[in-house]
Amino acid sequence: MSLKQDWNRLLHGRTGRRFVDFHQERCKRRAGGWPRERVVTLVLGIVLLVGGLAIGWLPGPGGFVAVIGAALLGIEWLWVAKLLDRAEGLLRRAWRFLRALPHRRPSER
Repeated sequence: MSLKQDWNRLLHGRTGRRFVDFHQERCKRRAGGWPRERVVTLVLGIVLLVGGLAIGWLPGPGGFVAVIGAALLGIEWLWVAKLLDRAEGLLRRAWRFLRALPHRRPSER
């Protein structure tokens, strides 16, 4: 599969199962062992996660870089994929809650 197909699979996956389903699909495509692709994915994921956390306090893309690193680790490790699915569900519920709050204009405060 191409990177574009993988991205579309993640983008249109079921909410709450997106990362676990993608992880299981990748495991089926690969024939066990430690191929070079898996090592590169793990190393890149760890570097991005740690680097993103290290610069996360700076203005800019630190947190975003850490999320990309976590997503790469979720491709290879099931427990990270489960954690990402749980986090996605929590973030979606929080977003719905925030959007449901009544909006006030600054002049009304």
